[in-house]
Amino acid sequence: MTMNALLLALFLAAGCTPHPVQGPLDRDGDGTPAKSDCDDADADVHPGADEHCDGRDEDCDGEVDEDAIDPVDWYEDGDGDGYGDKFLVTTCGDRPPCSYTFPPTCSDEGGDCKDRHADVYPGAPEVCDGLDNDCDGAVDEDLPLTAWYPDEDGDGYGDATSAPTYACVGDSGSVADGTDPDDSNGSVYPGAVEICDGLDNDGDGGIDEDLPDAWYPDGDSDGYGDGDAVPKSGCEGGPGPDGHALVADGTDCDDADAAVHPGAVETCDGVDQDCDGVVDNPESVVTNWYEDLDGDGWGTHPTESGVCPQPADTAPRGHDCDDAHASANPGQEEPCEDTDLVDNNCDGTVDPHCTYGTVDAWWWYGLQDETPTLDCWRNYDAVMVENGSGCPDCEYTWTVALTLTTPPCSGSERSSLTLGLDQDTSRVWLSTYAGSAYADATYSDTTVSFSQSWLEFGDHYSLYYSYWTASFEFP
Repeated sequence: MTMNALLLALFLAAGCTPHPVQGPLDRDGDGTPAKSDCDDADADVHPGADEHCDGRDEDCDGEVDEDAIDPVDWYEDGDGDGYGDKFLVTTCGDRPPCSYTFPPTCSDEGGDCKDRHADVYPGAPEVCDGLDNDCDGAVDEDLPLTAWYPDEDGDGYGDATSAPTYACVGDSGSVADGTDPDDSNGSVYPGAVEICDGLDNDGDGGIDEDLPDAWYPDGDSDGYGDGDAVPKSGCEGGPGPDGHALVADGTDCDDADAAVHPGAVETCDGVDQDCDGVVDNPESVVTNWYEDLDGDGWGTHPTESGVCPQPADTAPRGHDCDDAHASANPGQEEPCEDTDLVDNNCDGTVDPHCTYGTVDAWWWYGLQDETPTLDCWRNYDAVMVENGSGCPDCEYTWTVALTLTTPPCSGSERSSLTLGLDQDTSRVWLSTYAGSAYADATYSDTTVSFSQSWLEFGDHYSLYYSYWTASFEFP
């Protein structure tokens, strides 16, 4: 027996068990020694581990969540439907501040094919609106179709002789009822009132049927015929004597005055307006008279009641805002060139500076800190319709009504803006729904024009810039 074998036998006989050789300490068993592991209690944390978006330094490089394998892509959600379009940033953790949009909205869901419509996003229900609501590349698919017929005469009934167009929604000028026998005449359609005109108005196959036998000329076109005239027997269509229309009611007591007929309003003027045989009967004449000192037919406050004939210096109606000027009452026009310092039409505005001209607007689209790109251009006809407000330094401020003269483009069209003139600094103040800005201007006693007025603003889906030019001429 060798010496080593002898020693081993003696060692075992003494009841001793050999211990394995000890290696480096690794408590979490991730294969990295504790002295090299930044968290030896977590097997997912060690040098070389994958970094996740969890707020921990898993790869022990001193940085948290860098180059994570599960980051979140964030998109600009301009319409707030929970789905974005334009990619913004890839981050870990909570959503970014989303300062790119107004209002600040972003989403971790992309794929929005029309981020200006909240009812358009992946998986949205398809509705009949001409849009691809569910972003599957098809418009108004799988919806019930309706037959649409052209309605050329605008009577609500489509041409019965035209082939229909099938769609979920009809084009302008089309209707779903295609039973009009004559789509060139608005008085002919199913259920129309039959009149004496030689046509089958109600579309039942009969012409001028079931109409009265006696027809009277209506010389004043008030719907009531001359009761003293010899009636025309039967309905043959066409005009009566002297070219006047024929009507079935022959109870007009004065067929030369359209204000005189049964049921007309009786006024205090010595005429029997309502054809009841009584002139100026107290039950129907004007009962209130208003003081009218300027004689324009409009008074200020009631002075007499139940009196006929009309008292002196009175009028049958009130609401005169200036009873010292006959040119001022609710029935007057306020001409733009008028400078009489009188509120002629009683609308609360004295001598508005009505000017005429054009307004051009260029709309530029871009995110913050980016060079904007041209989105569209608009041209408007403009008229200053009334006094405006909002510019504390302006000598004159107007509300300008806009009428679009170019085809509409993206965004909402403007219908008005506010324009102010600051003569001290030779500037024009421009205000729209989005904000206000000053622009250098040139003006004289008859004209005003400006350009280079930038407005920077955010709307419901992105940041916009607008650039305005305008030229107005005083009449």
